[in-house]
Amino acid sequence: MTVTIEIGTRGVALAFAFFGAGGAVTPGDEVETPGGGTLTYLAHIEDPTREIPTILVVALDVGNGADVPAISAWMEETIGGRALSMTVDRVEVEPHRGAIERALRERMPAGSRETTSLSP
Repeated sequence: MTVTIEIGTRGVALAFAFFGAGGAVTPGDEVETPGGGTLTYLAHIEDPTREIPTILVVALDVGNGADVPAISAWMEETIGGRALSMTVDRVEVEPHRGAIERALRERMPAGSRETTSLSP
């Protein structure tokens, strides 16, 4: 299952937090998440002439058997309070572990949902 995640933030620093500080982040860059997911950088949208948030656009691939709580915790930790907004497949969610986990589980095929309880 692959979901598109958009994170509203100030500037592009969050992209470097996810994909490393190697000097550049380019579309197609990938990072393996704890818990067995793959996060792919798609783009960022910004308009420095207007005071609107930069939108970081990524795709998260979560396969069967992935540890959704671990992925959600890693995302929350990496975001570290820098998100102004967040959507998962165009549905707005709070950028914290429990909401991210619920959003991912709701999009998983019924047969692949894990029974681990949701984080607070």
